[in-house]
Amino acid sequence: MIGVLIGIGTTIGLVLLIVWMTNKKENIDRNTTKTRENSTFNHSFHLTNLTKTMKWKQHGTTVIQSDPKALITNVYVDDNDTIYFSEYNYHRIMKSFKKTSNRQIVAGGTGLHQLWRPITFVFHLNNHSLIICDEGNSRIVRWSLENNQNGDLLIPNVGCYGLALDRTGYLYVSNSLASEIQRWNIEHDLTMTIIAYRYDYDNPLMALELPTYLFVDENNSLYGSNSGQHSILKWMTNQSEVVTGETRRLTFPTGIIVDNFESIYVADRSNHRIVRWTRGAINATRILGTNQHGNQSNQFHYPTHLCFDKYSNLYVVDQFNHRIQLFYLDFN
Repeated sequence: MIGVLIGIGTTIGLVLLIVWMTNKKENIDRNTTKTRENSTFNHSFHLTNLTKTMKWKQHGTTVIQSDPKALITNVYVDDNDTIYFSEYNYHRIMKSFKKTSNRQIVAGGTGLHQLWRPITFVFHLNNHSLIICDEGNSRIVRWSLENNQNGDLLIPNVGCYGLALDRTGYLYVSNSLASEIQRWNIEHDLTMTIIAYRYDYDNPLMALELPTYLFVDENNSLYGSNSGQHSILKWMTNQSEVVTGETRRLTFPTGIIVDNFESIYVADRSNHRIVRWTRGAINATRILGTNQHGNQSNQFHYPTHLCFDKYSNLYVVDQFNHRIQLFYLDFN
């Protein structure tokens, strides 16, 4: 009898264990799905660990040193510490593993599938592909990361510079030549809506002049570097605003990132620094760079783009020094 009870108890225990493991797996799957949804359409899924008081070591480590002719314009780091970057003048997107010197071409090539001056790209993780602004060919292409020999035409005959994806699948495109920002429905019928343009008579501060890099935050708000006006603009549903205080405090801003506190990290390109603009602040705080161009490990020469990795370390495209610099968190 005791043996039977032990057997029944063991069976019940195994059933409970299986149920517990199943529920745990479902929770993990749901969390994973949520993370993937958060990460599918923007770069902000690495920003959840950032705080308002974080600091970074002032001297960077060079993780990519490129040929001076290459001209790096974009950088992204995935959860495996793989670094993706564009080589504008070599007409390709590359990837490199942080702890090795091994590099591979992931987009671009020869023949019918060439790129010509790809300037920016974003990840579309649901399709495991890159969406690339192929600027020289005036088009946007989708390039599979599983078959890097082929690029599919997504949007033809478009002047593009910056790209950003939101959660619902809309692709935002900055057209620097026309000084406008477009929204494309790439998941359905490829309809296009102009959401900002050169002249805004209702709000002159929102008028565009040479818009470059874009970013979509966790709330689906769109941010854009209005580089010709030395400001960062923000568009929300039925509302828009200048979010970087007095425009003279930035000089030709380019790459931008917005964290969960709505702090804006900006590559202040012509001031050779990275700044952080907290919500409601009048002044930016310099977090990296010396305000003087140079080639030392704590200096930049036209920083152009930036991104965070999953550890909140900061990567910066130091364009005229032909390198990507990694700045580790400073816990001191």
